[in-house]
Formats: sequence, structure tokens, C-alpha cells
Amino acid sequence: MRANCRSSCELCSTTKKLPKKEPAPTPGFPECKRMTVGGAGGVGATGKMRGRRTYCSERYSEDLVCNGRAFDFARLERGRDSWDIIEREVSSTKGDLGDGEPRVVFQGPNVSEATHNTAFLCNDDGTVSAYGGRIKATSRFATAHSQNFYHEHFPGLQRTVGTVSAGGSLTWSHPELVLDEEKARHLLCLDMRKGVEVCEFDGKLSAVNYRGNTFIFGRANVAGERDGTSSAADSGGRHVQVTSHPIGKPGALEAFTSLHFEGYSTSKDNNIYFMAVKNLKDEVLVGLMPAIIDGASGIFLSHSVNGMLWSKPQLIMESEAVGPRTRDFPVDGFVIEEGKLAFSVDHNIYLDHDDACDAPPFTCSYEVVGAAYEKLLGRKAPAAAAAPAAAAAKTEAETAPAPGAPASAEAAQAEPEAEAEAEDSDEPCQHGIPHKLDEADQIATDGGAFACCPAACGACSGAKCEDRPGGASQCCAYGLVAANEPCRDATSVACIVPGVNPQFKAEAKAEVGIRAAARAEARAEREALKKAKEAKEAEAQEAKEAEAQPAARKAMKLEGFCSAGLSTRLSLEYVSATQGGAFACCPKSCGACGGGGCEELPGGTKNCCAYGLVEANVRCTDENSTACIVPGKEAFAKEFPQPAQLTNALEAAKVEYTTHVADTLRRADVALAKDRSARDTLSKEIKDAMEVSPSPSRSPSLDLNP
Repeated sequence: MRANCRSSCELCSTTKKLPKKEPAPTPGFPECKRMTVGGAGGVGATGKMRGRRTYCSERYSEDLVCNGRAFDFARLERGRDSWDIIEREVSSTKGDLGDGEPRVVFQGPNVSEATHNTAFLCNDDGTVSAYGGRIKATSRFATAHSQNFYHEHFPGLQRTVGTVSAGGSLTWSHPELVLDEEKARHLLCLDMRKGVEVCEFDGKLSAVNYRGNTFIFGRANVAGERDGTSSAADSGGRHVQVTSHPIGKPGALEAFTSLHFEGYSTSKDNNIYFMAVKNLKDEVLVGLMPAIIDGASGIFLSHSVNGMLWSKPQLIMESEAVGPRTRDFPVDGFVIEEGKLAFSVDHNIYLDHDDACDAPPFTCSYEVVGAAYEKLLGRKAPAAAAAPAAAAAKTEAETAPAPGAPASAEAAQAEPEAEAEAEDSDEPCQHGIPHKLDEADQIATDGGAFACCPAACGACSGAKCEDRPGGASQCCAYGLVAANEPCRDATSVACIVPGVNPQFKAEAKAEVGIRAAARAEARAEREALKKAKEAKEAEAQEAKEAEAQPAARKAMKLEGFCSAGLSTRLSLEYVSATQGGAFACCPKSCGACGGGGCEELPGGTKNCCAYGLVEANVRCTDENSTACIVPGKEAFAKEFPQPAQLTNALEAAKVEYTTHVADTLRRADVALAKDRSARDTLSKEIKDAMEVSPSPSRSPSLDLNP
């Protein structure tokens, strides 16, 4: 039956297909909502109908235009833990959804259920990348059979590449696994729900190419109650985390980072269900999210320069809350360009997992333009951005605090000087407002000269810059310095204008050398730990084979600790988290220490789970102590004398690290000396020009002598 699924969704669907109904202008026909911000039709404008969905369970839809072809994808639930991705026709002129039968793009069982949360991305070469898949941590399941089953069906995040044919159809490559459980743990892809431990990506993903990297945004559950007894304990605190990899190198994922929003706190009551993200001119990322934030529910907008620090979420459409969720989801693949945000919303999302909905979802399109666009994104349309600097100064005079405040007076005097200096030097920021960086900020930005704020800020930095359109991340020098995104051309804003001062270059190079030394130290430590771990594992294996009785091994391992309890060896991550702990010691009443289902043992998580004991990190003090962490350094010094090969490996790593650091610092000294010499030979005209404007107090020079 599934063999015919590519030609007919009806053959594979476990849901009842709804009869087609011709839309009629009756009161019962679904209506689009009003926005809470200005749109193409004015403040509170209503959207335009694009069409109805076909099935109750359709959600997580995404629009994609690639290689001249428009696609509309959506997820369709087939049964418990099984989903398909379907595609329907889209009008190339109006973007309306077609009435034809959707086609199946991916069958869940054929791609290890990478269909649950799929994100689509059009690449510069005209191909389509699809990211999707979930992870089920083996620690959640008590039996080897369950562990193997879920590992096979949910192996992790996968990437598939599609080629668009001349006729518009997609031909897909074999899925490539880019993130499994082990790698997810190493990259700190976490989930704080009870017993989960590693990210499951149980919500929609979004992928976007930005500044040479592919950013992937996925679900992060950050406020689940580990010890809760009801399912409600794990229903809150949905959030978003991000990773990235160089475009075309999906195996080189960076560590995951939880997103930080201005004025937002992660809690069980705040929920960001997912975030759809798009790229505006490689200058800023824009995200739309269905969320419940501080009691308000609906669709929110936020923006970011670096993908990790985001502006305060702003409500653009209200939606009734249903528990921790809403029934209105933004369609991924919206259009963001200078002066206009065009997006769609799937309304009436059916949140249950059966086929009992009154009507399937429907989709409407919306636009945000004009002043509302400028307020949301902190940037003007091209014509407005090119207005004279005097207009920006007038805006600042109207919105700034009363005259006489010292900070405001300094800002009023400094901004025209900075603008004039930027124009004289033909630097970027011609469409923004420059702010000259002090020496500390120049060093922090590797020699940056100016912070370039969007024109919509009215002024760059100064008093109450956080309250201007765009917030601290775009209107405050310290926010731009923290992001440290260099301006790419004369039209770039919300960025740092590079400088040319040789002294700052020298100091920046020296700092690079120091950072390189730190990285070398970290690599040496990791290598030493790896070799130590391998030696200990080899010794443990030899000891295990030589031991006749398990009790004798336990006595040898713990030497006086946990005699009254049950022990389990800590993983490397837990050793680090407990500052060198070696074992978790559970009370005997637990029956076992750690492992799948430990939360349900007598004593619960705090007594019977390794991660619960690691979180408390209470040290065992004697042989009768339980529900504690056995210290590692002293115990291991007695029970595991370091073999000669381990000692030699550590010494070799230490020598290698010391030599590398010394070489790096010598090179940094040479670079600094050369650049200082270059500075001393500067022409008198440049020195005179630098003496014209007052120079901020200099930071202490870096001492590079080891």
C-alpha cells in the first residue's frame, strides 16, 4: 500500500480525507485575522485568504521558492510516531494554495521519521536542503530491545539534498546523518525534561544561510520539572536553541546555544513553540514565533545580528492560548526585504492527534510595511535610510531626554563629529549613524573604528539607547561591540566599521596570539584526558577480567566509600560537573543506581538517578554516606596508580603544550614589535590629525612576557 503513496496521499493516510467544498461567501467561511501592527491596509489590517488545508493534522507548513519553482510543504500525521511530508501546488502569481490532491515528498518510515520537524532551504546552486529528524536518548529506556528500537527509528538529525528538474519536480539524495545522540551530547544539545537529557527536536526546525554559514534553529525544553509526577510537569518552558555549520559542510556543526531575548526570561510559563527564521541581506536575521510570553499569546517577531542575541519579542498577531500553545502558526519561508515583511499564517491548527477536528486549518497572508516595519526591525526603507543626517538629528532631539543631561549633551556633540569623520574617511555606514569607539571598544573589536547604528535609531549610543527602535542590540555601541559583526559594504548597518590604527592592530594580533595559546592549552588538556581515559578503561577491563567476585571489585573501586549503598561510575561530563567526582552512590533501597527508569525507583530522581545526585553534588564523607558523590582525586590516587604509559602520555602532552605556548607568545611579541615600529614611522600629518580630537584614556598595555 505504501508503495503507491507517492501518487496518492489517500492510500497511505490513516486519517479520513475531508470532502472538497467550494468556498462560498457565507458567515461560516473562515476569516483571516487582524494584526496588532500596521499593515498594507493600515493599523490592524486583516489578512488575505490563500486557501484551505486538506487534512486535520496538517501543520508546520513552509513556503519555498527555489530555481524558479514555488513549493508549499506541510507535515501530515499518519499515526503514532509516524509522519509524512506533503506538497501542494502554489499559484505563481498570487501565492494561493491549489485545490489538487497533495503529493507525498517524504514517507516517514523511509527516512527514519525525519519528517516530524523538517526544515527546507534553497541553496545558491539551486538545490534544496532538507533538515529533519529526532533523537531518543538510550538512557530513557530500561531494556536493550527498547534502546535499539528507538535508536533505529530516531537516529538523529539528517540532511537530504533535492535537485529541481526542468519540470519542477524534486529528486532527493539519500539522507545523511549529521547529528546523533553521542554528538548531540558533546555539542551540548540539551533537554531539561524529566529523564530526557539530550535534545529530541520535538518541534519544527528552521534553517537559513547567513554570512557563509547554515544556521539551524530547533526546540529546546528548558524548564521541565525533572521530579514532577504529572505529565503537566514537562509541558512548559519550550524555547529555541541554535547551531550552525559552514555552508556545504553539515558535518562541522558548532556547539548548540540557547537563544537570548532582550527582556525575556525562560520559565515554565513562557513558551516559544518554534521559530521560523529568514535572512535580510546578510545583515540581520528575522524570526517569527508562535509563543506565550508574560501572559500574552500569539505570533511574535524578533531580530538578531548574530543568531544568538535577539531583540525583545514584539507581538504582531494575537492568538488564543490553548495550554502552553496557540492554534495559529506562522508559515516558514516568509519574505523579508527592505520596507516590507510578507508572511503567512496557518490558522485553526488542530493540536490533538486524532481525526476529530471540526475543520482543517486554513492559510492567510499578511504584510507589514511603513512605520510599523521600521518600528519592528529598527531600520528604514531604502529611501528613508538615505535621508540627510539632519533628519536623524531632529528625530533624536524630539525623542531624547530633556536638554542639560550630561550624557545626552555629550552624545549630541559627539555624533556630528563621528559622522563627519566617517564621511571624510569614506568609510561604510553611509546609510546609518556612526559612533566613534573608545580605545577599549576598539581593542575588543580587533581594531574597529565606529559602531554603525541603523538610521531608525535616531542616534547611535548615548543615554537611553536601549529604548530606541532596535533596542540595545542595534542602537547601543556596547550591543554592537558585543556582537562584533563587521560592516560588509557602504549600505551595511548594525555593524562595526573596521579601523586602520596600527597600535590597535598590534594589540589585536597579540590578543589573537593569546587566544591561540588558550586554544592550544585546551587541546592539550583534551588530549591528556582522552589518553587518561583510554588508559583507565584498559586497566578497568583488565581488572574486570581478573576479578572473580563483583563484591571484590566494588570494594576495590571505592575503598571505604559507599559501603552502605549502590554505586555507578560517572561519565566524563559528570566528572567535570562535580569537580572531579568519581562515582554516584545511591541508597540500597533504590535497588539500582542510575539507568533507564531510575526516576520511578524508591527514592526518586534525587536519590536513585546519577544525574540527580550530580545536580545536588553532595560529597560522600565516609563509608556509610549515601545519596552523594564519591570524591575522585583521593580515591583514584589509591585504587588506580597511574601506569607508566599514562604518566608518559601526560608528560608528553605537557611538554608539547608548553612548547606551543612559548612559540605562540614569541610570534605575538615579534608581531607587536613590528606594528609598534610601523606606528612610530607614521607621517606627521596623520599624527596631527589624531591629536585634533580628544583621545579617550588608554587601557593598560598587554604584558606578553610569559
